[in-house]
Amino acid sequence: MMARQKVRQHHEVIPATASTPEILVVRSSRRRRTVSAQPQEDGSIRLLVPGASTDAQIREYLESLIPRVQRKQRETSRRRRIFASDDYLTERARALAARHLSELVPEKFPNSIRWVSNQRKRWGSATPTQGTIRISDDLQGAPNTWLTPWSTTNFVTSWNFTITPVFAL
Repeated sequence: MMARQKVRQHHEVIPATASTPEILVVRSSRRRRTVSAQPQEDGSIRLLVPGASTDAQIREYLESLIPRVQRKQRETSRRRRIFASDDYLTERARALAARHLSELVPEKFPNSIRWVSNQRKRWGSATPTQGTIRISDDLQGAPNTWLTPWSTTNFVTSWNFTITPVFAL
C-alpha cells in the first residue's frame, strides 16, 4: 500500500493595485499542470498554481486569468442587481401564472416568493400549507431560462401539493 503524499501549500499575497484586487497565490505540491483563479467574497482572487511554478510563470498566469475573472465578476454583479429583489420573483411568478396557469385563481397565488441563502442541495422548494416558495440565491444572476422551470415547478407544487412526472425536473 502506498503512503499518502503530504500536500504542501505555500501562500503568498500580492497586494491590490489600482487595476487589480488583492491576489492570494497558493502553490500546491499536488498540483502539476493546471492553474485556476477563484474569485472570493471579499473581492480578492485566489490563484491556485503548481508548487514548482516560477515567479515569471505566475505573472503570465495573472496576465491571462485575472482579466477573465474580473469580467465574470462584473457580469455576475450586474445580473445580481437586476434579479436580486423578492419583488422581482413575485412579478416573474405572476407573469408565468398569467401565461401558463390561467386556471389558477388569485387566492391560490403563493403568500410569499423569496430568495434564500440556506439551500445548498436544491434550487428551490415550496411549502403548500404556508403558501411559500423559496428559491436558492445561487440562481440569482442565472438566465431566465434557468429560473423559469424552478419557479414554475415550485409554483405548481404550492398550488397542487404534488409533483407529477410532467413537472419533475
